[in-house]
Amino acid sequence: MSENLRASNIRLIRGDLSDPSVYLINLKTFEGLSQQNLTIEPNDIVYVEPIRKSFLEALRDITPILSFLTTTLTFILLVDNISN
Repeated sequence: MSENLRASNIRLIRGDLSDPSVYLINLKTFEGLSQQNLTIEPNDIVYVEPIRKSFLEALRDITPILSFLTTTLTFILLVDNISN
């Protein structure tokens, strides 16, 4: 499991999608690891809830903009110093 996934909230969806059986699995406990219905069958859907890291996601989104602004400002200051 990646550290960006929540091992305590895994859902196994099995059966017809109009009336599925949903199993909640917690892999952080011994009881969750020893459940009998953990065998994955064909057409099962496994959903692992991601851990939201909003600050890091926002930083990752704004980094290219900050990089562009820093590069542009550096270039302007360098051209200004060379011309003087």
